[in-house]
Amino acid sequence: MGGPREPNNDMIIYKTINLINGKLYVGQDSKNNPEYLGSGTIIKRAIKKYGKENFKKKILEKCKTKFELDEKEKFWIKELNVINDGYNMSEGGDGCLGCKQSEETKQKRREKNIGNKNPMFGKKLSDDTIIKRSEKVKKKGTFAGENNPNFKFKIKESELRSMFIKDNMTIKEISTIYGCSRDVINNNLRKYNINKVKSNKHNLNINDINNYLNEGLTQVEIGRIYGCSNKLINKYIKKHNNSNNNNNNKDE
Repeated sequence: MGGPREPNNDMIIYKTINLINGKLYVGQDSKNNPEYLGSGTIIKRAIKKYGKENFKKKILEKCKTKFELDEKEKFWIKELNVINDGYNMSEGGDGCLGCKQSEETKQKRREKNIGNKNPMFGKKLSDDTIIKRSEKVKKKGTFAGENNPNFKFKIKESELRSMFIKDNMTIKEISTIYGCSRDVINNNLRKYNINKVKSNKHNLNINDINNYLNEGLTQVEIGRIYGCSNKLINKYIKKHNNSNNNNNNKDE
């Protein structure tokens, strides 16, 4: 009765390919379900945006043990560089829960979403969207126990990082969604060491700023991109305009 346990030959490492833009997602599937394309936040958003029919799943490797599955997932995520160029959010191995990204990976992800590289560049969430997100959070029971005087407000790092960095939301907008104060959001940002790369001191570029102006952005919106005030943007533009005028006068 019951001989040695057979190895699970259904365990695979796969990649999900976006047939429209070629972006990849790497994951592990212990049941080799052809309908399963991935559970990461970003890949789910992409599937919703482009449609499931525009994604294809391909097996990269078959594994015999859970340990091998985790190790191979880490290998392929690094090999295909899908954290920086694809839909993966972590370095893999036993899913995303509890995974810690290296500082190098975090920095690359920050830089990937600066300025016009950010999908929310020049956009602002409508009040309706903010309200809908807030209701969605409440339905999931995020506020369970909030009437307790010892209640500690907890926000998932992945959710906060996605809203603050990926969606480029303000602290005020995030606090509205969670129904908490801005101080709570600030404390969680510090706790998880989530920072937007500020470029107001060293990386202002007159050519980029002129391009933003030509695209119809206001100086206030450009200031938000660089993490500085619109007054600083205005001063920087005038400085370079005066410099160009002086150079033109010398040429004459």
